[in-house]
Amino acid sequence: MNINDVASPEDYPEDLIGAIFARQRELMDKYHHIESKNGLLQTPDVPVDLHDRFGQARIKDMAWRMTEEFTEATDAREHREHYLEELIDALHFLVELMILGDYQPEESLHDWFDDFQEAGPTTPYDVIERIGCACNTLKQKPWKSSHMLTDVAKFRSHLLEAWEAFVRLMITEGLTPEDVYDLYFRKSSVNAFRIRSNY
Repeated sequence: MNINDVASPEDYPEDLIGAIFARQRELMDKYHHIESKNGLLQTPDVPVDLHDRFGQARIKDMAWRMTEEFTEATDAREHREHYLEELIDALHFLVELMILGDYQPEESLHDWFDDFQEAGPTTPYDVIERIGCACNTLKQKPWKSSHMLTDVAKFRSHLLEAWEAFVRLMITEGLTPEDVYDLYFRKSSVNAFRIRSNY
């Protein structure tokens, strides 16, 4: 099963961001159970403790997953449909990272698109760079014994910048807020099916 096997939504909620974040939270609960069973869930906390090494490891793991999806997207750039699907996979992990970091954009998705309509072209690397800056505020390295508190405001500021870069990337790709919602929910349906079928 892939995204082409799922019909587009018949209608769109007023709060597209809220619906995307709520759906990702549902998927997280299901995937966390699987990751815990496999011994790979650093912490079950949602949101994570940004000062804790396990919470930080969870954030960084999610950042890497997002980076892999962006790489898959750029590798498939010549195949538009596959490219967009991989970008939306990256969105799944970006949203999950933001949930783990206890941050959700307040403006509507339409407002975000309106704000950045004239911002100029953006690439997947622009999003990755901002996520890298966010992760760089997390100083609990596996090889360090000393404990350093996270500058939470700075971390969340970089998350906001990553979100902005993602919105600009969607605009660069010629997508509308409804297109993003459509692609996200179709792919999340694929992921839910994969969970049910023990993919």
